[in-house]
Amino acid sequence: MSLFHFLKSFAQFIAITFSLFTNIVLITLVIHKSPKKLGNYKYLMCYFCVMSMIYAGLDYVVQPVCLGYGT
Repeated sequence: MSLFHFLKSFAQFIAITFSLFTNIVLITLVIHKSPKKLGNYKYLMCYFCVMSMIYAGLDYVVQPVCLGYGT
């Protein structure tokens, strides 16, 4: 494995760890500390956090590579 692939995998691991941690904290804050007048909007914010965690997990599992050909 080349140095580039190792650094890319390491950066993706750090990114998914940070994403999961911050989204879990955000969901917890939205559910427990948000004012009542937010109403159903807090569930929309939780939905976006969950989708962000799913996308981060898929990005780590799939590990996409962008390739270019020609100019």
